[in-house]
Amino acid sequence: MREAPVTLGPPVELMLAQAAEAVPGPAALRAGVAYEQKLDGHRALLFTATVPGGTALVQTRRGALVQEWPAQGGVRNRAVAPPVMFR
Repeated sequence: MREAPVTLGPPVELMLAQAAEAVPGPAALRAGVAYEQKLDGHRALLFTATVPGGTALVQTRRGALVQEWPAQGGVRNRAVAPPVMFR
């Protein structure tokens, strides 16, 4: 049976970083674990267009849509891959 893709639209609550006393060791998960340090940046979601030629939307951590933000101006009208389906 084929499942229909899930479509999300803004606003979506983003996960926040959490402090921890220690990180799990390499054997914590069967597939292993990987870590990366977050030096600086922005936490945001990119909503891709569901139709060819549609506009992509960028939502900040606080729920604001930042379509005119200069840092993402080149992304908003660029063709993006189809939405990812999770099972």
